[in-house]
Amino acid sequence: MNPTNFDGQHVTVSGTTQYVRAKTSHRGDDYETFSLCEQACVNVFTWGYPQVAEGKRLTVNGTFEAVKHVSRYTFHNEIDADEGSL
Repeated sequence: MNPTNFDGQHVTVSGTTQYVRAKTSHRGDDYETFSLCEQACVNVFTWGYPQVAEGKRLTVNGTFEAVKHVSRYTFHNEIDADEGSL
């Protein structure tokens, strides 16, 4: 699978959660990141703290970006989860 084939596409992906991290941005906004893994893993970003549990089977809807630039940071192969999709 070539990730660039899905760049900018709205996708639905299922897998098992790994590497769940709850964080707060420099602006004070809460968010979580995690990997969703099946045969391969994809990174997921979501605003707020939906309290995703490590090792949980989950389906995520959102927009996939092969390369995303946010301020000085660059993210690769990440889904921005739709609001309320978790």
